[in-house]
Amino acid sequence: MKKILLTTSALTLLAGAAAADISFSGTGRIGVTNVTGPATVTHRFRVNVNASGETDGGLKVGGYVRINMNGGALGAIGAPRLWIGNGMATLTVGNA
Repeated sequence: MKKILLTTSALTLLAGAAAADISFSGTGRIGVTNVTGPATVTHRFRVNVNASGETDGGLKVGGYVRINMNGGALGAIGAPRLWIGNGMATLTVGNA
């Protein structure tokens, strides 16, 4: 019951957002490893997603998540971070 109430409250807060900004950034790397045996090619691609906005009442809300792709397969999706604040204080939950 508590999870449903918190989810409903979060959706209500986000539904009142006047505008939201979403940005994507990322990194990639390619390498060759050779420990004991034939050389192998390794690669990783990482995408960072940031979203933020402000409600009509002046509350600032946002979130962040990181997606990793290793060796051509989807790797771990990092634990998200969410926040809400009013300019004087900010509450952050998740991967802080």
